[in-house]
Amino acid sequence: MVRRILYSVLLAFFVPMLSGCDEEFLRTLTPEQRAVMSRLWRTSEDPSITVIDEQPQQSLRDSFARSDRQAAVLPERLSGEEATGFSLEAVAAEDSCSSLLVGPPRGLSCLHCNHDRAHQQALLLSTLLFRSCLENVALNYLVDGTFGFNPDLMKQQIMLLTSGQRRLFVYFYLTNGATQRRWSSTTIDSFGVRSSPDTFRREILTDDELRYRYQALIMRLLPVLRFAQERGAVISLLPMLEDNLDRESFEAVGELTLETLPVDLHVAVGRSPCPNCYAGNDAFIPEGYFFERHTASPYIDHRNGVVSNDGTTYRFQGGAGVASLADLRSVRDAASATDNAFLLWSASRQGLPDQMNRTFLHPDEREYELPSLAERHAILQFLREGYSTSNR
Repeated sequence: MVRRILYSVLLAFFVPMLSGCDEEFLRTLTPEQRAVMSRLWRTSEDPSITVIDEQPQQSLRDSFARSDRQAAVLPERLSGEEATGFSLEAVAAEDSCSSLLVGPPRGLSCLHCNHDRAHQQALLLSTLLFRSCLENVALNYLVDGTFGFNPDLMKQQIMLLTSGQRRLFVYFYLTNGATQRRWSSTTIDSFGVRSSPDTFRREILTDDELRYRYQALIMRLLPVLRFAQERGAVISLLPMLEDNLDRESFEAVGELTLETLPVDLHVAVGRSPCPNCYAGNDAFIPEGYFFERHTASPYIDHRNGVVSNDGTTYRFQGGAGVASLADLRSVRDAASATDNAFLLWSASRQGLPDQMNRTFLHPDEREYELPSLAERHAILQFLREGYSTSNR
């Protein structure tokens, strides 16, 4: 009885106002738990999906040129009125890609895109990905609450990036290991970041409260996962971004993740280890899990996972001691050669300009930079380079 009461209280705090209930999950609950869920979750149907008829297309060169021009559709800064009037549905209606570029997934890091202050940038990044004309597009999110939680935005981006025969590879990081390593000083209050890595490793094994709270993160995400699956996306979950786990604790949280997911959801689970970031961290990858690696090195020795330059920022045109976008071509190409997805990360887009010298503003205080018009064109070229086309 005590456990049931605790479970209900935790759900009431961590799973407020979901956009829809997951029937498979509800069947696993006790009557008392279902009663709590019925009070907590508002049931609403997903917005209807409008199928947009493709328009007659021009030559590949012309369509890419048109796509480059459209990359500048957003001005340097959007006013509130302009941001309100700009919609991803309008972007989808003007699909200029007569052919798609075929190759392993490439994309842009969107870890922060749930944050209200990053909304304009989120629209722009998904527009750039759509107009890159890639067949296999990659996008990621951190969904622990560090940057808030906006299921409507994620659904809009997923809908756009699965249209026109595109295939979206979408990665959801459930918790935030990078911030957890600053547990004693961080002002962020998302799941697990106020506990030391040592404490978290120990408690995730047996502490029912902590384990229920972790499951609540997944349950809150279920409507987005279902929508992504309906749209044909390839879905992956990673228990922690840059995790601070050892073998035993990762196996425990990995098993807990799989236990929480409904059996009819097709989801891969991976690991994002950070073995040299905190004492006791390791990089063990259990069988059946994929590997996500943060590196700017072209020496990639794993396959069928994820590679990102996360942690190694760049400036569009480089600078003293800072990589340029062109400098990251080798790691991008190495990722593609080993059938890994590549996600391009930028500190300034995540609200962490390089001049801050490793200090970290609270997400609510950050400015989420929009890339310049010139950089938008360069990003499109960076995403496309080296891939061949496939007629639709």
